Amino acid sequence: MESMSKSKLDTRENIEEELQIKTKTTKQILKTLDSCLGVTKRTKGIIKMYSDYIKLYKQKKIKIGNFNMILYSDTNNYKGTVDVINKLLYKEGIVKFSNYELVTDVLMGGRYNIGANDLCVVTDDNLKDFKLENLMNRYPNCVFIVICNNNNMQMIHNVSYKFTWEIEVAEPTEQEKAQYIKDTIKEHGLIPKVTNEELRAITCYDMEEINSNLIGAILTANKKKLDYIGKEELHIIPAPPKEGMQKLNAMVGLESVKEQVKQIVNYVQIHKERGALPMLHMVFKGNPGTGKTEVARIIGEIFSDYEILEGRYTEVSRADLVGGYVGQTALKTQKVINNSLGGVLFIDEAYSLFSDDNYSRECISTLIKAMEDHREDLCVIMAGYSKDMEKLLDSNKGFQSRIQFYIDFTDYSEDELYQIFNNMLEQEQFKLDKKCKNTILEYFSNEIKNNRDNFSNGRLARNLFEKVKFEQATRIVEKKSKDYDLITTADVTAVIDRIKSRPKSIIGFSA
Repeated sequence: MESMSKSKLDTRENIEEELQIKTKTTKQILKTLDSCLGVTKRTKGIIKMYSDYIKLYKQKKIKIGNFNMILYSDTNNYKGTVDVINKLLYKEGIVKFSNYELVTDVLMGGRYNIGANDLCVVTDDNLKDFKLENLMNRYPNCVFIVICNNNNMQMIHNVSYKFTWEIEVAEPTEQEKAQYIKDTIKEHGLIPKVTNEELRAITCYDMEEINSNLIGAILTANKKKLDYIGKEELHIIPAPPKEGMQKLNAMVGLESVKEQVKQIVNYVQIHKERGALPMLHMVFKGNPGTGKTEVARIIGEIFSDYEILEGRYTEVSRADLVGGYVGQTALKTQKVINNSLGGVLFIDEAYSLFSDDNYSRECISTLIKAMEDHREDLCVIMAGYSKDMEKLLDSNKGFQSRIQFYIDFTDYSEDELYQIFNNMLEQEQFKLDKKCKNTILEYFSNEIKNNRDNFSNGRLARNLFEKVKFEQATRIVEKKSKDYDLITTADVTAVIDRIKSRPKSIIGFSA
């Protein structure tokens, strides 16, 4: 028989605890709810009302209702919350003891050590409503808290009239579990040497498994005489990045973009667990060829991997949204939006939507309304040049309140462009003469300096690669070479010299 009422046999063991409860204020007792896992703001508010009810009942200022409570929970995390409720009842003299009677089998109710003015916590998965009603009728002066889960939810329905109060204790969030692990380690006089990222590998476990890990870690730390607990003691094996994150990490450069995307995913995950998914809409600002489109596609995959959105990806431009006559634009824009729901809608060169005509205004107003109406099942990403995007965003104040994230894509350096070029070689299984590297780096460096305002970034590397392939093919045919995989210095130099000697466009008349 499982019982929590040993104090009834020998109250001297609990004198110190009972004195502490009596000397604490109600506010101090309620404050301990902050450390209880899975307790929402709403539940805290109800328990605060419950404590006010207790005081008014004692003063005979309220004569309806009772202290009985249904606590909905599919986890075992309710115990801390029940302890707080028991302390509130004990402090005000509603129950006699600072511990409660745990009833795990209502059919065997007569075998429990239940006395007058006890708190009885019923945790029977095979609850029989008529037996519960009999038990409550047998002890009318006791307070009953029934832990209600998926197994016994139906059986409580017929006796719900006997309960005035209902609260819920949810599954703790990953953030709560991570904090619990750190706090528990500190309570045992040890230093938590583990990051939140590392803790993600075990915060997906239920609390029983987490506590099992903690017990093992504390035993290991004591055996090895360690003053800390790290990932090895907790047996944390970091999970490999999900496919979308792997693709993001594999991209050349864009370190600040990668970091910001990871922060966004963490932010959205935490808010989703708290039941308040934030708006997901974004603006990408930067020059052409900086990876905006590819990152947008990857974000669609990442949102799917982390079950934020379904993962559908739609890429459009002005022509896909703006119609040829008034009234058509709203229909075209709405159709695109409807087809994009559940995923990412990427609008490339979005600044082209801004124009002083009715069509553009119709498109923008339809888009802004959809960004609000579908804040939880659509991520609109608008991309374009920095200055032009600012004009678009300033054209309608609705953008400011709906766009949550702004990401700047900086130009690639010559080293990053060379890495992009080299990746293309490897993908197509070409070998590059080692002497080519300095020639290519010098070319990229000059292009960066000379074309700063209209720099094509990754496209520059791709264009060079395509031209070099043509040059190599011509050389192999003319010289009847058999080395089809090798790209030589002569191939690269010939292409770069041809680019340098190409006449620049002249506007107007020449003498």
